[in-house]
Amino acid sequence: MRRTFSLTLLLGVAAILLGTATGAMAAPSFEFLFSVSHASDDREVFLSLAVQSYGTDRDTLERTLPRLHHVRAELPVILFLAAESGRPLHDIVRMRAHGRSWEAIFTRLGVSLDVLFRGVHKDPGPPYGKAWGHWKKRSGPLHLSDSDIGVWVEIQIGHRIAGVSPYDLAVGVAGGRSVFAEIAHRKGPGGSSKAKPAHPGKGKAKGKKGQ
Repeated sequence: MRRTFSLTLLLGVAAILLGTATGAMAAPSFEFLFSVSHASDDREVFLSLAVQSYGTDRDTLERTLPRLHHVRAELPVILFLAAESGRPLHDIVRMRAHGRSWEAIFTRLGVSLDVLFRGVHKDPGPPYGKAWGHWKKRSGPLHLSDSDIGVWVEIQIGHRIAGVSPYDLAVGVAGGRSVFAEIAHRKGPGGSSKAKPAHPGKGKAKGKKGQ
């Protein structure tokens, strides 16, 4: 009986150790955030360049990542809000972890949703035109979904990284090229800072409200 118990215990410990090792191996790697050479696609290039652009240190980011449910979707908004509000990343992450919408967090931080539309002076077309239209024609408080806020943040970060006007980036997406592809093409490994505009022939945004 002792021999059977010992064997059972040994097998149990082995299973736990194997499960721990397997879990560690399966954990997602975010090394690409700190070195663009580790990026495996355009979106990862974009995220890596965003982290570099905002000057986020590795220790802070590594403490932040485990609290995010969807790193690739949430990190750009967190970086953007931290820069716009002057608040540390962990404050924003804590609010998000408590289940607040991006709109609610913008409001709590005193950041106007208007900042999402800087540099977009006219309707860029789908998929951005609907949110832009709500903003342009609103007569009261503006309400945007998490998804809308996320894609407009990506436009603004793309502008920050590459210097392309937000309007041109949005129009480029309407033409079938993602923000991630455009930024990776311009600023990623092997990219060209002299790449053609996302939407040739269109000037930079003008107009009081779109700036």
